[in-house]
Amino acid sequence: CAIPFEDSNAREGLETRLEVTSYPTLVMLGPRPEDDDDNYGDRPIINTEVRAVIENGDYITDFPFYPKPWGDLCKTTDDINTHKCLIVFHEAADDEEQMDLEDAIRDAAEDYRGDEFIKFYWACDPDAPLSSNIRQACKLGPVGHSPRMVLLDIPDDGNFFVSDENEISAETITNFLANYKDCKKGQI
Repeated sequence: CAIPFEDSNAREGLETRLEVTSYPTLVMLGPRPEDDDDNYGDRPIINTEVRAVIENGDYITDFPFYPKPWGDLCKTTDDINTHKCLIVFHEAADDEEQMDLEDAIRDAAEDYRGDEFIKFYWACDPDAPLSSNIRQACKLGPVGHSPRMVLLDIPDDGNFFVSDENEISAETITNFLANYKDCKKGQI
């Protein structure tokens, strides 16, 4: 059903309930619980960022679109302003190096058990505006042959931490997350 634009109370209530922060937004809801007495018929939210799944073209295999803790920064529509992000830049990598990098990031993301939510990204497209802007803001210099790893924390005044690690594996990512406060710190 459609909510009339003039009905701001209903619209704002729905935005709050469904965690809508920008438009357009596509939200995936779970099935209605069996016992309506406890939840008044509310369906659980599975994912508030389904738009990114649809835009990236893989909307069949991942149904019902449970959020993943990792992704391609160059293709994301996630709101990176709301959570910490680990980003590994490797724009000069060949196809095999990119696949190894993605595997390492996925493994690290799935194994991560820290106290705070961190989204893990890879950035391998030198022409992607978001990744090139973040590279520039974090003062990483021009694209080189070695990967660069950054923990970006926009919610914390735009702080970021840069790793000196040139070999990227699930282990080096985990080490960086455990010790990032010892690394070079900057602010966007």
